[in-house]
Amino acid sequence: MMPDGQAIALYEAIAATTCQMLDAARRNDWERLRELESRCPSLIHDLGDSSGIPLTDGMRDRTIALINQALDNNRAIQGLVGHHLAQLSKLIGSVRTERKLSDTYFQSSLGRE
Repeated sequence: MMPDGQAIALYEAIAATTCQMLDAARRNDWERLRELESRCPSLIHDLGDSSGIPLTDGMRDRTIALINQALDNNRAIQGLVGHHLAQLSKLIGSVRTERKLSDTYFQSSLGRE
């Protein structure tokens, strides 16, 4: 079992990481987002050792606030990523349409010669 202060430090690290991830998503820095996201599994794994630690009311409130912050950040990131994916999908569809038109034009111009 880890000391309660170490558990709070892990929750703070998770919340801070999700804050940085949200900032990266807002800046469309997808490589940085991916890099930060890769840190989360080990933080969460380390947190598993904190189960069963009795928390004071203040520590419980702080822990809940940190969890809520991380969840809020995650929801915001999902919204930004979803919006970005929708834009990419639209762009890909546009490129496909352009390619089909180009292929059709090319084929019809070959038939004229």
